Amino acid sequence: MRRGAHIELYWSFAIFGVAFAFISFLFGEIIGDWLGGVFHFDHFGFVSPVIVVGGATAFGAFGIFLNRLFDVEGPTLLLLSILFAVAVSSISYFAYVKPMRKAESSLGISIAEMEGKIVKVTIPIPADGLGEVIYKSQTGIINFTAISFDNVDIPLGSEAIVVRVVGKHLKVMAFKI
Repeated sequence: MRRGAHIELYWSFAIFGVAFAFISFLFGEIIGDWLGGVFHFDHFGFVSPVIVVGGATAFGAFGIFLNRLFDVEGPTLLLLSILFAVAVSSISYFAYVKPMRKAESSLGISIAEMEGKIVKVTIPIPADGLGEVIYKSQTGIINFTAISFDNVDIPLGSEAIVVRVVGKHLKVMAFKI
């Protein structure tokens, strides 16, 4: 095998990782909306773009590094690069992804969990239109758009109870004790 015969493989992985990071930094939200959330892997915690692309980039970068500085080639280079990529991915998962997932889940409450909750009206809710309510959770205040459930005006500052969640809106009715 000629010296550096497979170095293109390592360069490809390294360039892919850098390009992916750059593009996702600039256009991540736009591309995510276009692709319909194809990069959202909620089923397996260890499979996420940060882990996969980070591991691929580490694989390529370490392969280039070992080949250039220590003159390592062939299966040894491949094996060491894979081990380094797995190590970087594991560290990324346990140091960044896993703690961030826990932080995200503790920031608030899902709209689906709002049924039966008492909310405060911050923008009056007309009988046939949209208004706004807030819910005070343990971690802060969350705003939601709201619709009158029973087609009755609900004034500013009053309390309401969430009867149903419809799409991104809460159907509420005035809460009277």
